[in-house]
Amino acid sequence: MKDILLLSLSLASLGKAFFFFLATCFVFAGWLLLVLVWLEHADSKSKGVSNKVNIFFFI
Repeated sequence: MKDILLLSLSLASLGKAFFFFLATCFVFAGWLLLVLVWLEHADSKSKGVSNKVNIFFFI
């Protein structure tokens, strides 16, 4: 009985860790998409590469 309880607790913590990892991946992907859209918008306004270089050095 104790082994089953420990197994279920470890599976629950593994599920929480996986959910946290998945949420972090989605947040990072959303942030990256936002930055890329903003870079394209800035590039279409100025027609230059200097904005992209400055942004990536800033990050």
